[in-house]
Amino acid sequence: MGAASLAGIMVAIVAVATACEGRSNRLGDGTCMTPAPSKLMEIYRMARTLPALSVLMLLALSTCAVSAATDKEREDRVGKEAAAEIEKQYKVADDPEQVARVTKMVQQIAAVTERPDVQYTCKILDTWDINALSLPGGYLYITRGALAAVESDHELAAILAHELAHNCLKHGLELMRKQAKISNPLNLGIILAVLAGTNTDAGALTVAGQVLTQALLSGYSRKAELEADKQAITYLQKTGQYNVIAVLTVLEGLARMEAERPKVEMGILQTHPYAADRAQVVKKQLAGLGIPLNRRPVLGTLVPVAKEIEVNGKTIADISIDGSSIFQPAVTWKDRPPLERAQQMAGAMKELVQQDLRIYEIRLNNEDGRAVIRARGKDIFEVVPGDAAFHGTTVKELGQRVRENLRLAFWAEATRRAY
Repeated sequence: MGAASLAGIMVAIVAVATACEGRSNRLGDGTCMTPAPSKLMEIYRMARTLPALSVLMLLALSTCAVSAATDKEREDRVGKEAAAEIEKQYKVADDPEQVARVTKMVQQIAAVTERPDVQYTCKILDTWDINALSLPGGYLYITRGALAAVESDHELAAILAHELAHNCLKHGLELMRKQAKISNPLNLGIILAVLAGTNTDAGALTVAGQVLTQALLSGYSRKAELEADKQAITYLQKTGQYNVIAVLTVLEGLARMEAERPKVEMGILQTHPYAADRAQVVKKQLAGLGIPLNRRPVLGTLVPVAKEIEVNGKTIADISIDGSSIFQPAVTWKDRPPLERAQQMAGAMKELVQQDLRIYEIRLNNEDGRAVIRARGKDIFEVVPGDAAFHGTTVKELGQRVRENLRLAFWAEATRRAY
């Protein structure tokens, strides 16, 4: 550490001493518990002859025991300044409907966290970047991009639970200390003094807010991200409102985005875990909890839809999955018109899909002049001679076509999750 850096630390010590001038040194009365000014000046004199690491230790010891303000009050101060910094860099969107949606979820999740007393202020940042962050004091931001990217309320809840975990575990404050330490030793002294409650003037709070904002935008450490992922699962379980698999699907979505960008290996400088790595850890956690990895209720994929359509002047029905047509019943069969047949088949398919049906479980059987597609002992699709005649083919060929359409739908779903 250079002379200039060391001088900055010494100045910070003097700042702490000045801040405590005239305050009582007694314990338990809500006043300053930092060593008396004369003691701090003695530390200052000692600092000139000690190694830099020792100076840092003395500085930390001189500020960590102050109770001039509660922990929550200090968090509120720093969070307010950081929020002001965030809103200088990003425009806040005027979107009452989305703010209400996010706020409701945050309140549901916050109630089951370790800090249910924290009152959160939720805002939408008007940027298509995909991000979210929480600040000490209960400030929570999520971008338009993130809101557009989630595929269900479950995924949005997973993102919010992750951010609340960072706040409840006080990762932001720890990150701020680390950022100050590596950026500027004088900032470290200011940060420690602000957190200790010995320096709460506007200039010091502004520095604290700037340092925290820069730290958060740089990202959390590997350990902090994994801790927040794990805690998010716990929170979602406790709410009973949201599917915990959403923590995994969000990470898999981020992993796909990462795969589209060149991956730069940073060696020991790589502190932020790639989303694919985090997804693997979450998979193990979910398996340990005995939770099946069924993503469909979260993503809403492979949902069959039945509707009436008109082909060559005739009203028939269509069953589609994720926008792709699977089968078009064309005739009445056993007193059931095409739409009724389509609705029944779509319902049977939906039930099995929600139970994590796999393509290898689907079988095509030709019996009694019909082609029947069956899975897990249940009939799903039924192709009859009239359907084949309408489509200008045979029952067997139409049945094979339906099964191939199903295979492509399952394949498309699997491809969407690949990274």
